[in-house]
Amino acid sequence: GYQHTFTIADSLPVGLTMEIFRDTSGFPAADLNKASLYAGCKIMSATFGITLEDLLRINIDVIGQQETQAAKSTPTYGTDELAVFTQGSLKWGGNSIDVSDAEITINNNLEDDRRYIGAATIKEPLPAEKILVEGRFTADFENYDMMNDFFNTTQRRLILLFDGPVIAGTLKKSITFDVPVALIMDFDNAVDNHGRIRADVSFQGYRDDTNNEVIVKIVNTASSV
Repeated sequence: GYQHTFTIADSLPVGLTMEIFRDTSGFPAADLNKASLYAGCKIMSATFGITLEDLLRINIDVIGQQETQAAKSTPTYGTDELAVFTQGSLKWGGNSIDVSDAEITINNNLEDDRRYIGAATIKEPLPAEKILVEGRFTADFENYDMMNDFFNTTQRRLILLFDGPVIAGTLKKSITFDVPVALIMDFDNAVDNHGRIRADVSFQGYRDDTNNEVIVKIVNTASSV
């Protein structure tokens, strides 16, 4: 198996190219099987989220420089297993927490309104603020530990882990989101019925001398990703 580690870079790549093919069966003959190509794309934000009876999903906001059309290419798809909610676990400060949903957002905070006369396109988006890593999860309110962390602004480590199939021995395919320095920004445990009390916890990740705001590790059988 191989472990791939992803950290936040101080500067974004030059740009990505994306292709989207929409059903063109009703288009004129000259436009059949044409895809839209978006050049100069940058990721504004990416949210990784999991809920009950669902897959780990990513929602990405992208901004591109321009759109053109070209013949669609042949798509290729990965063969790795998808991460499902039954494989997930969350730890706060080293303690396992039972959660019903969780998400982590990486926001590049790019300024996307750099538009000027004399050009139909915008200038390259630049960071308007520092990168923001934030997230939330819903847990049962079973003790005052996280509430005290909120009131005392106590730093904790948050780890969201998805364990997959065994590669060999005890080594498993996995996806890990590691926020080494996390602070609870909001702790909402409003009582609105006679059942269990749930806590909706919002947090932010911060950088320290040795770690980025978030570290993502993927273990699989691919030598490169």
